[in-house]
Amino acid sequence: MGEAVANLRSSAVRSSILFAALSVAFGSLAYLEVHQASDLLAFESSFQAAGGYVSIVSAQGGVSAGRCEGLNGMPGVVAAGAERAEGQATFSSAPGVLYQQYGITVGMPRVWATASSITRLPPTPGFFAGTALASELAVRAGLMLARVGESPVPLLAILDVSARAPQADRSLLEIIPPTGNADECWVEFTPKAFPGGSGAVAAAFAGGNGTPSVRAYISPDQFSRNPTSELKSRPQRNGWAIVALLVAGIFALVAWLRRAELGLYLALGTSRVTLATMLAMESWALVAAGWLAGMLWALAIQRATGNALTLGSIRLATVTSGSAALAVLVLAPILSVLVARGSIANLLKDR
Repeated sequence: MGEAVANLRSSAVRSSILFAALSVAFGSLAYLEVHQASDLLAFESSFQAAGGYVSIVSAQGGVSAGRCEGLNGMPGVVAAGAERAEGQATFSSAPGVLYQQYGITVGMPRVWATASSITRLPPTPGFFAGTALASELAVRAGLMLARVGESPVPLLAILDVSARAPQADRSLLEIIPPTGNADECWVEFTPKAFPGGSGAVAAAFAGGNGTPSVRAYISPDQFSRNPTSELKSRPQRNGWAIVALLVAGIFALVAWLRRAELGLYLALGTSRVTLATMLAMESWALVAAGWLAGMLWALAIQRATGNALTLGSIRLATVTSGSAALAVLVLAPILSVLVARGSIANLLKDR
């Protein structure tokens, strides 16, 4: 270890050039990864929030509300719930104004509503209002809401369903038991399960009223982005192998230029095992420092340019550039030793 550190210090110019090259190589890979991954992860988050992984099941005569609720807990299913339009109603606070009413099963709020409004859901079933209805009637959770000709009912919560179910945002929503038929069943999948989810859902409703029809909430077309596919097909995902080979090749070139120096070590009695250990220590120190510096400048540029920086993108950049660094830790000493495998006389004649 001491000899390796002494070599790095005595050849400061060579060490500095290698450090700079490693920092550029690993940092460029990390920057490409964090830049593209941040964009894709941000898009995927907005795509998922908009209902990009939601499918809707319908059939002539309706779909079974019980089968719909039964989808909850299945692998790949985030949430499932059924809805049924239940006519219109007027309220004492706004006579003459018609509002839609929906009956929804207990799983539907997790499909329709934003996460922030779901966290405020009370544990008991009851009546809920969309944000547009609550705004028009100037009501909030906990107040009584009276439909014309009926007794007042407590409004348990306000659900923000404007993103995924704008048609229900100006509606009164009532939790109903999962019995009988509903108009539609909404199912949200994980991104990985979504492509094959339609077939599984259709099979779950087979034998019911008519042939079930399954459609995506956001219909894909030739202009749609598929963030999951883009993440899998990004070129730098496997680019770490190319970077590792290039960097290992640089170490092999440096070892070739040091043939006489390595031969002198052997002539002075240094064993090839000790020589290999020394070369490994030198390369490991440079690779570790170069990778750390590369990661830091890549993240700094991403932040300085005003682009998003997420934990997911940092993790991907760390894994990808780290894989290249680990490969170099293995390849560089091996290639360096192979360069010095000749006889001592052949190595020394290059002095």
